Amino acid sequence: MPYEPQLIDATFALLIASTGDPLVIPALNRDGDILSDLVLPLFGSIAGSESLLVAFDEDYETRALMAEAAHGTAPSLRGKNVANPMAMILAGAALLVNGGGDEARQAGRAIREACLEAVAQGVRTADLGGHAGTAEFTDDVIRRVKSKLEVWAAI
Repeated sequence: MPYEPQLIDATFALLIASTGDPLVIPALNRDGDILSDLVLPLFGSIAGSESLLVAFDEDYETRALMAEAAHGTAPSLRGKNVANPMAMILAGAALLVNGGGDEARQAGRAIREACLEAVAQGVRTADLGGHAGTAEFTDDVIRRVKSKLEVWAAI
């Protein structure tokens, strides 16, 4: 896909006004934070995705990689078993996929797939219209990851 530089305000308008293929939008940290806070609620929840911050060297090779929940922290939800842990789970999966060897990449893939499958099959926290708590969602993802890794090991 070709690189098309745009002003950040034009990017916001484009995202809201169009549909189509998934996009990778390189942005400055502040702009990326605003983008995720704007776009994620359009698809269900601010807790629906991870955010990757990447530092490149002069040859555009990754020099450093940090993954985080796009939404930041939610200290008011601590200990209440109501937070959607999906973004943090996906952030961990992204680190494995992008920063490890074959086994780490496979584990990251299993985590990501398990997380998205849980939501698709109705295991959802309240922000996504469901009734699962933080622990229930996380336990379901862990169960799915274990199952995937067992099946893949047998192949």
